Amino acid sequence: MFALPHPALNVAPSRLRAAWRAHRELSVFTAFSLAFSALPVLFQWFTLTDTVGLVVPWALLLIPRIPWTATTILAAGTAYGLVDARGPGLVLAGWFAVYALVRRGGYRQAVVIVVAMAAGNLLAWQAGTEMNDLFISQVLWIAICMGVAAPLRLADANVSRAQAAHAQALREQRALIARELHDTLARANTQIVLRAQQAQAHLHNPNHTDQINTALDDIITTGHQSVLDLRTMLRLLRQDTNTPLDPAPPTPDLTTTLTQARHNLHQAGLHATVTHQGDTTRLTPTLTTTLTRILDECVANMIKHAAPDAQCTIQLNITDTTAELHAINPLADTRHTTPATSSKLGILGIQERTHALGGTTTTKHTNHQWILHTTLPLTPNNEKGKP
Repeated sequence: MFALPHPALNVAPSRLRAAWRAHRELSVFTAFSLAFSALPVLFQWFTLTDTVGLVVPWALLLIPRIPWTATTILAAGTAYGLVDARGPGLVLAGWFAVYALVRRGGYRQAVVIVVAMAAGNLLAWQAGTEMNDLFISQVLWIAICMGVAAPLRLADANVSRAQAAHAQALREQRALIARELHDTLARANTQIVLRAQQAQAHLHNPNHTDQINTALDDIITTGHQSVLDLRTMLRLLRQDTNTPLDPAPPTPDLTTTLTQARHNLHQAGLHATVTHQGDTTRLTPTLTTTLTRILDECVANMIKHAAPDAQCTIQLNITDTTAELHAINPLADTRHTTPATSSKLGILGIQERTHALGGTTTTKHTNHQWILHTTLPLTPNNEKGKP
């Protein structure tokens, strides 16, 4: 009856954020280390190179927020560090910037840094600096930075996908729990309220003792079942595994469900025509359970909204390819519902169930009538859809 927690919900959000925290902490440590390396010997005056080397590495922290501004600062600083042989910290900052940009997918910004390095090397070579070993080391370190950033970017993408899957699984699980609560506890409590109101209406008529006793018996039976459903759901929500606590409930019998629907409508004082065509045994358990839930919701809505003594119609047609359910009932002009008996979530639940199986559900009001039409394919697009 009840679904188990989605496996994707077992992913800890704290683990999903660990990679981003590590990246931020590494950026801070690197920026601080590179800036500290630019400090001059104690009591010496700052040179321009020292000042640039002290300020530029902190642009690494701006990459996630303003990547192009940070790239411009780091590119200029890296080129300046290559021209001035006393700025190795600036070159290191450029290498780390390439790593950080490639990791976050900023390939164009990384190219700007590499071009700035090439320009700095060219200017340093024109100034007479010996560039053979220095150029080879730069190419090697850029290759290392890109080689490290690429798999880490793939890991970041996996983290993002895991986060998205976790969020989607959470939304689906919450919607599933909401449907189960509506179709069990909310519907049972609504039925108890309606039957109690019917019994109250017969209290002052001594000739309606049988109706009162029948209503009280229904209230007791529904209340017991509601308690059992609640306990089952609470046990399922408390368990940590995906193994059911109890054997799977048997698939409902549609013929019995249709008979019960006719009985419930008659008990509510409505005239019901409930028919079906086709072989119900051709339906899969998922389709059978889904149609049972939809039938229960239709009956509940008819009892709540139909005019007194109204003629209600439910027709189930099973063909070679589809199962179609039609429900029609006149709407009362004077009968009204309260938030305690009408949440307007039942139709939403029906639409979610049919959509999960590749079907459609439409509802409309025509000439004071409420009409529901549901079509389900006999070979659902999503066999994993929950009933």
